[in-house]
Amino acid sequence: MSMESVNITELPPKGLEREFQVRVHPEIIHQKTLDFVLLKGKTYKIPGFRPGKVPLDMLKKTFWKEGRQQALQDIIESSSREVIQQFNPSSPFSPEFFFDSVEDNQIFQYRLVFEGMPVVPQIDFKEFKGKHYIPLVSPEYEKNALKEFAKKQALSKPLDKQRPSKKGDILFIELNVYLKNEKDPIHSEELKIQLGQKQLHEDIEKKFTDALPGTVHEDNTKAPASINEKKISGKPLKVRLTMKDIHVPLSATVNDEFAKALNYQTVDHFKKDFLASLEEKGKELSFLRLKKDIFDYLFHQYPLEVSTKMIQKDFQGVWQEVLRQSGVQDSTHPVGSPERKKALRSFSGKTEEDLQQQYRDISKRRVTLGVILDELAKHYNVSLSDEEIEGLVAAQIQNDPHNASRIRLSYRNNPQLLENLKTPALEKKIIEHLISHHLTLESEEIDLAELEDQVAHFYDETPAYKTKEASDAASEATQNTPPQEGLSPTKKKSRV
Repeated sequence: MSMESVNITELPPKGLEREFQVRVHPEIIHQKTLDFVLLKGKTYKIPGFRPGKVPLDMLKKTFWKEGRQQALQDIIESSSREVIQQFNPSSPFSPEFFFDSVEDNQIFQYRLVFEGMPVVPQIDFKEFKGKHYIPLVSPEYEKNALKEFAKKQALSKPLDKQRPSKKGDILFIELNVYLKNEKDPIHSEELKIQLGQKQLHEDIEKKFTDALPGTVHEDNTKAPASINEKKISGKPLKVRLTMKDIHVPLSATVNDEFAKALNYQTVDHFKKDFLASLEEKGKELSFLRLKKDIFDYLFHQYPLEVSTKMIQKDFQGVWQEVLRQSGVQDSTHPVGSPERKKALRSFSGKTEEDLQQQYRDISKRRVTLGVILDELAKHYNVSLSDEEIEGLVAAQIQNDPHNASRIRLSYRNNPQLLENLKTPALEKKIIEHLISHHLTLESEEIDLAELEDQVAHFYDETPAYKTKEASDAASEATQNTPPQEGLSPTKKKSRV
């Protein structure tokens, strides 16, 4: 088809959208349809006629509708390519098609709409008023932190004499997850739980109470269909829990016995390291506080009209996680039902409409920041090296060394999963570059408790980056932790 017979016109832009109108004369469609019918007729067989000798009227009755559909498809594909070659409508998304006229014997008319990315102006930080906060660890904060740390450690020692388990005991349990009818586990983990603390589902805790090491609990379940690995997604699983040992808890008092259980010679050696860890925590919180100030500055100083598609994609991922954490399922909690309203209000203290608006606003902010930071990364040539990416994967393996090969394979075969891992690391590197080279900061001392309280109420607003792959990965990331303000994920009993 000659493109001279097709009229392409760019319509006035609407925000980020570039719209093109394509008009095709009906004679062109008629001829392409006829060519299709005649081609089919060369091999078509019916009783009484040899191939190639079937009358045209009979061929039209059989193949005209299919031929017209094929003609329209060919015209759309070729004219769309021409639009891209001639006008170069840069967009990370596929175009949307709107068909205005598709009737026989009429001009075939349709529109292509490309949603582009905003132009980011040159960013400067002349008006930035952020501060470098120097956290101070008060004696009272250190004392309370030590007490809380000791309580959470749940340190223990083996039984002096073997006996059945009872409430208050510390159990060491081996968890193995298998694909049904396979011998080797796809996941292994060592659990440390205290009986009576409702860390396990009621039925499982009952099984391991008044029991001896070697006790086994098995259960059948199904892997979520949303899981990233095709080998596992939606498949039947067998979960096996095996009690390996019984300990009794040690006192939560921070003394020499407590310190030695943590491989320190004396309690003074332990306290020295513990204070250093609090100071390191203060540095991390100070960084987060400054990052929040930088994000606020960028978002308000450089307002952009960003892609509605990216906002919606980001919001959908976040919203699904909100529903999951609040225990809401569309099958059991239909939209508008009293059960759904009650569950969401119990989770957040808000109506569904207000909660959705909160997360839509967060998604808009995340996408805007993603576009700006992506531009800053290009402008300042900030990226992650292969060694840094390998270090990120190694850190994940260190958290679960029993599944090292599976974790490495997952990141190798799933680019979006790897992008999910890289996104916060790249963000941190960009922020560190800005702090080191482009920001003038005043120093201000602040009590660590106050700084901790400030940061605890920040949004989790890891930017959603502007490329399609990174956008998909950002949505994947939000399925793990929804950005929220003043909300904590609900704690659920383990049903392993």
